[in-house]
Amino acid sequence: MEAVPSGPAPEAPAALLEATRAQLRGVAERLAALLDGSEDVFLEAGHRLGALEGRARGMVDAARRAAGPGGAGSDADPAAELAPVLERLASYLGESRAGATRQREALQGVGARADVLAAAGGALADVPRTLRALGVNTRIENCRAAVPNAGVETVASDVRRLADEVEARFAAMVARAGELAQAVGAARGAAEAFAGRERAWSDRMLGDTRQALTALRALAAAQARVVAGAADASVGIAGSAASVVVGLQGHDATRQILEHVAEVLRAFDADAGETAGRSPEPAAWLAEAAGVCRLTGAQVGGARARLLEALEGIRESLRAMASRADVLGRELGQVAGDGAEGAPIARVERGVGAATGTLGEHLAQTRAGADAARRVAEAVGGIAEQVRATRAIGHAVKIIALNALVETERAGVGGRVLAVLAREIQVVAAEVVRRTDEVSASLDAITAAAAALEVDRAAAAASEGEALTEAMGALVARLGAQHLALAEGTRRLREDSAALRREVDEVAARLERQLEISRGLDALERELASAGARAAEGAGAAAPAARAGGRAALERYTMSSERDVHARVTGEAATPVAGVAAPAAAHDLGANVELF
Repeated sequence: MEAVPSGPAPEAPAALLEATRAQLRGVAERLAALLDGSEDVFLEAGHRLGALEGRARGMVDAARRAAGPGGAGSDADPAAELAPVLERLASYLGESRAGATRQREALQGVGARADVLAAAGGALADVPRTLRALGVNTRIENCRAAVPNAGVETVASDVRRLADEVEARFAAMVARAGELAQAVGAARGAAEAFAGRERAWSDRMLGDTRQALTALRALAAAQARVVAGAADASVGIAGSAASVVVGLQGHDATRQILEHVAEVLRAFDADAGETAGRSPEPAAWLAEAAGVCRLTGAQVGGARARLLEALEGIRESLRAMASRADVLGRELGQVAGDGAEGAPIARVERGVGAATGTLGEHLAQTRAGADAARRVAEAVGGIAEQVRATRAIGHAVKIIALNALVETERAGVGGRVLAVLAREIQVVAAEVVRRTDEVSASLDAITAAAAALEVDRAAAAASEGEALTEAMGALVARLGAQHLALAEGTRRLREDSAALRREVDEVAARLERQLEISRGLDALERELASAGARAAEGAGAAAPAARAGGRAALERYTMSSERDVHARVTGEAATPVAGVAAPAAAHDLGANVELF
């Protein structure tokens, strides 16, 4: 009785060989399909990398320029400019306060002396009437005489004339005293108003300016961090770009490996087809097919691993490039004022602007005080002129009194009444001289007190205040320009960052589509392993020939420079096989010597 086979009949070696060849041809075609267009992706990514790096570096340069000390194309540092302005402001306010104190004291002295002067003027109001009465009486008495005295008549006329002149001078002096009192009152009012607000003004100005200086220094530190970050970002972007280049090189090497694999499979198919009809040992060819499958399967597996590594590296490097630019944009945005508190430079601008506005009020009050002090000084000068004229009149009255005495002596016994009148004129003359001396003394005291008003100093202080206002106004304008420059730089960085991110995503998306190749390679690797196992099983009856066939595949389908690498991968010895010829030049497949 014949034994019944328990399983399917083994496939004939020749049929198995043909099936294996067909399977390997299919693998080669599918591999070629997977590779189709991959070179274009590689070339496009390399081309766009230069544009990406250029845009990223442009962003770095833009951030560095926007965050520079001047911020608007200037090398000047606002903090360095504001610091001496703050010192000048503090000095100006200190001198202004001390000058205002001295001015109030001086005005108090001028006011007190002006009151004395006004009282003296009031006391002199009766002098003109007295002189006028004496002049009339003298003339009457002279007319009663049997022979009127011409000299006495002249004295009477001079007394009446001097009475009119004294009255006019005294009235002018009293008017000037009133003007002085009004000027002093106005000046004291301005001084008191200034004193009442000066402390608050000074504290506010100094506080605003110091806060602005502190904020400017903090802003300068933040800008310095952005500039330093720009330098680091530039280095990082260069490193990321270099990493992308390495990744692209790995991608290209992977493509060359897979092209080599496809060429090996086609070469094996062609060689097997040429000799299949003449070969008495299909098992030897199956052994060689098993070796080719192990060889190419190892290559596909290595290529797949390298492709995944290259794609991951490229993706991470591109993202790092875009992230560095994003971070730089965010940092500059914080400097420009993305936070809830608004732009730091705008806060500084407002602080300096507020101090400038307060300084304007302070300066207006300073000018008002200086003008009031000037009017007091002018009033003092006007009184001095009137006092000098009044003193001259007093001496003239004294001389006329002496003339009256002389003339009464000439009149003899009939001139006794005239003598009495002459002595009265002399008394009045002495009173006028005494009173004008008192007025003159008061005027000297007023003049000394008025000198302490420091009118020239007040004018110089006002000029310094105007210069400070101009300097601070110019700084506010520069801060405003820097604010605009920072805002514009931030806006452009955001636009460029968004564009860079889009471009990076596009390149990454194109490259990530190469992941489909890796998934296909995984399937091809399994198929090669399956085909190799079937071929090895089919060649198992001719084990020595199978081993020789595996070594023959190693020799036939690799270059001499690759064989040690392939031997380690496939586990086959790299020693020559007896009876197997060395590969001809036509079998030297490709020039890539770094397949793994």
